[in-house]
Amino acid sequence: MKRPLALVGFTYLLAQAAAVFFGEPVAWYLAGGCLLFFVLSLCIRRLRREKAVPVACLAAMVACLAYGLGQMWLIRPMTPLDGQDVEVSGSICELPYQENDRYYYQIQTDQVGMEGVPQSIRIRITTTHALDAEVYDRISGKVRLFLPQKGSGLDSAAYYQSKGIRMTGFLYEYEPFSIQSTQDRPLYYYALKAREAVLRSIRLLFSSEQSGIASGVLLGAKQQMLPEVEEDFRVIGVSHLLAVSGLHTTVLTECLLHFFLFLRVRRRMAAGLSIGGIVIFMAITGFTPSVMRAGMMSILMLTGMIIRKEPDSLNSLGAAAGILTLVNPFAAGDVGLLLSFTSTLGIILLSGKLSKKWNEKVVSRFSFGKRAVRFIGNSGAATISATLFTIPVILLTFQEFSLVSILANLLLVGPSMVMMMGTAAAALLSFSGVFSFLTMPFVFCSGLLIEYLQACASFLANVPFANISVGEDFLLLWLAGTLVLVGIVWWNPSIHNKRVAALLSCLMLVCGGASQWIFHRDSVEVAVLDAGDGCAMVVSYQGHAAVVSCGGNRYAPEAVRGYLKDQNIWSLDYMVLPRVDDVSENRAYEVALSYPPKLMELPQKAQEEERLYASMDAAEEAVLVSGQTQADLWGKASIYTDMENGYAVLHMGNVRITIDPAGDAELPEQARDCHCYVTGTPNGRGGEISSQYTVFSVSEETANQGIIRYTPEIGEVFVTAGQGNLVLEQDFSGTVSIRRE
Repeated sequence: MKRPLALVGFTYLLAQAAAVFFGEPVAWYLAGGCLLFFVLSLCIRRLRREKAVPVACLAAMVACLAYGLGQMWLIRPMTPLDGQDVEVSGSICELPYQENDRYYYQIQTDQVGMEGVPQSIRIRITTTHALDAEVYDRISGKVRLFLPQKGSGLDSAAYYQSKGIRMTGFLYEYEPFSIQSTQDRPLYYYALKAREAVLRSIRLLFSSEQSGIASGVLLGAKQQMLPEVEEDFRVIGVSHLLAVSGLHTTVLTECLLHFFLFLRVRRRMAAGLSIGGIVIFMAITGFTPSVMRAGMMSILMLTGMIIRKEPDSLNSLGAAAGILTLVNPFAAGDVGLLLSFTSTLGIILLSGKLSKKWNEKVVSRFSFGKRAVRFIGNSGAATISATLFTIPVILLTFQEFSLVSILANLLLVGPSMVMMMGTAAAALLSFSGVFSFLTMPFVFCSGLLIEYLQACASFLANVPFANISVGEDFLLLWLAGTLVLVGIVWWNPSIHNKRVAALLSCLMLVCGGASQWIFHRDSVEVAVLDAGDGCAMVVSYQGHAAVVSCGGNRYAPEAVRGYLKDQNIWSLDYMVLPRVDDVSENRAYEVALSYPPKLMELPQKAQEEERLYASMDAAEEAVLVSGQTQADLWGKASIYTDMENGYAVLHMGNVRITIDPAGDAELPEQARDCHCYVTGTPNGRGGEISSQYTVFSVSEETANQGIIRYTPEIGEVFVTAGQGNLVLEQDFSGTVSIRRE
């Protein structure tokens, strides 16, 4: 059996990813199916002789079993703690960070105030104020705990489980809690302090906008990035640059190796010193699964140099994937790991072939500058290979695809890596005392590259149809068909079969996307955006859009703009705000300036809000309304807004959606009897509402505190809560469905 480590590692990771994606109940069925195929493969002489099929089935079965048992033994015991107030004590085990006006801390507990539950678990808590605490200080206090919100696919629950975080919650800051310093600190403490020092140095060396991108690319720390910049990176398909992975560690490995060789260190010694540098880098970046995978690959490569034996790339990648997933039964829930793995696999399998074609067709025609042309071709081949192989993960995770991703990667990957090394050099030199003046050239050059990255990402993100959304069901069908084709090619790996399989996979993707567009082209979509506490809603139809309410946190405007970009909408037909009592509603002015509406209707009270009132000048027509107003939306829907009471009702045929942003409007009987009730505040009025769906547009913290107390009388409950947008859609038969994006 050729490359056994690759076979076992790849199969194990793929099976674990399937188990994580479909959830625990399906994982048990998958394990049973793999067991059945394992037994059958032993009964077929050819399969038994080749060994690959039985080994793959056995590895897949073990992966699914491990995931199911992990859920049973590690996650289910946490259920009694869900929604409970308990006294906990433990140590802060990661650097805290600030996001959305809250502070986040990871705590490794050693005592939980409830009997019959695990006492040593990792939890993530939030506070409204920064705690006067260092990493590995002890904290004791009253905490309300929650199981992470479960959705579909690779949701936040899967992400937290991959990181070892079992519960989330918030600290009761108005009740007594204590923080104690300790001198008992592990080696990892110094890695965290080094990370903190590097981040602080970057903030001091670069402007606030530049430091966000520099920190994100170098260390994967995205908390300081402007939301619109992060959104641009996502839209054009280069979000992987903000998650430390194989690309980063490969560049770092090459730089370290050449640096030590430049200092006249012997090659084997240089490889050993480079391994030490990689381990330190892995520690500073937090030992995330993607970094661990990439770091292990680099270490294996450097180890091969030391023992004078070149490792097999596929076996090394399989070994790294197998070790990570064996140690952590939830590792495949980390999208960064999946992207890192698939991109590296693409480079190994495809990059060399593309480079060979480039050298044969292009480089051979140049008489001068062959080295530069070859370098461009090799870089482009690696970028294209990595991008193509990450497409399935991106499609299944984000249910969207960037049509400019290959171009964006070609334009941004090289400069971003140069910027990363320049930033690292500047940050390290800033600690060198008398030689700190040497940071300036690196800061200047890196700053120029950051400006280029930001401008290029913004330009590409604003290209029409730069990003398209796709449906989950179609993607699963396409992926299943592609896996069948891969199996056929593996069984008979002829050049003809490979080409036919690639062509059929592309045809399935194109035809499926086209058919989905045909069937949904005449449907109206109502999106409740995941914008924190507050209601932000967009109604769209065939490139037209209307914004109904624009509340939420400070990122709400970017959430609206990002959704409009995803829907390939470049101008608004209509904007209406049922109320402007909440300060967050004033964020609508940012959207109005970016997407000037053809018609804008605001309550009379809007004239008291200076910026919102001024934004009316951007609209083609703007009206202040004191009572009720009604607007027709493209002949497919209509919206009635009561500015006096602060609510709106959207009609789509026989479907009625009531929008109550603040949750306290005086609703008439007709508005209370609706197909869907949307609000930005859980206020406990469930008994007054009769609806098929109730959607709460709230933050994760608010959802944890309030939603669980609702009764089933309000119908099926959905919450945004950091899980993504919720989209209501009416098909040609008039049936209303709801899905998460």
